[in-house]
Amino acid sequence: WPSIDQMGESISHVWISRPSVADAFLNRVRGTLPKSTVVYDTVDLHFLRLQREAATTQDGGRRREARQQEMKEVGIIDQADVAVVVSPHEAQLLAGRTSSPIVVVPNVHIDRPTANAPDLRDGMLFVGGFRHNPNEDAVVWFVNEILPLVRAQVPLAHLTIVGSEPTPAVYALQSDHVSVLGWVPDVEPSYEMARIAVAPLRFGAGVKGKVGEAMSLGVPMVMTPIASEGMHIQHGVHALVAEEPKEFAQHVVTLLTDNDMWRRLSTAGQRQIHD
Repeated sequence: WPSIDQMGESISHVWISRPSVADAFLNRVRGTLPKSTVVYDTVDLHFLRLQREAATTQDGGRRREARQQEMKEVGIIDQADVAVVVSPHEAQLLAGRTSSPIVVVPNVHIDRPTANAPDLRDGMLFVGGFRHNPNEDAVVWFVNEILPLVRAQVPLAHLTIVGSEPTPAVYALQSDHVSVLGWVPDVEPSYEMARIAVAPLRFGAGVKGKVGEAMSLGVPMVMTPIASEGMHIQHGVHALVAEEPKEFAQHVVTLLTDNDMWRRLSTAGQRQIHD
């Protein structure tokens, strides 16, 4: 294969994703391909996620890390010719902080029909990789604070947790009413069997892939405002949104027991993702 130096004249654009990659390679790209347009894909604003984590956990170390990360990310954006974010919220957050153009490029999900009716489904599903702190926090909070309230009304309610690299804290949640599957080769069968999907994220940034994925497959969702960010999701129209455990639990119970609400949100949520 030819080297980048040999291909230099034919490379018009370079797309770099994530701050750790940009930090390592941006100067090299500029030096090797000075005529190329550099597009920096934030994936999500890492400093925003860290700020929210610090506010949720009251962790002073995370707060300092967030400040350092913000300086790094804004500096990378300043060096790029254009930066890509996934939500209008993050574009607005960066407005006035940089002279580089900011472009919103949302996530894309494949349109697939929903096969199983609500009566053929059972339980709740959470999907997320556990190298990502918000996912561990979300399932621990859900199981400890929300699930007992759900089971008080729906005693057989069961949560399935799917995602790579579960931490010891996640494995510790396993019980008669919580299954931790870890990584699976294909997550769609899990979605197809689940009655609902939950996204109880207390902090995070960007647009949440788990939300778009579930809704694109017609699986109704209960989520926090953080999980719904950047997707124009309206509570009661496309999904059910709540921040406090009691309200979140009641929304879960509603979707576990109300077939009419299930069908309405399944249809409207899928349309919202694909329109």
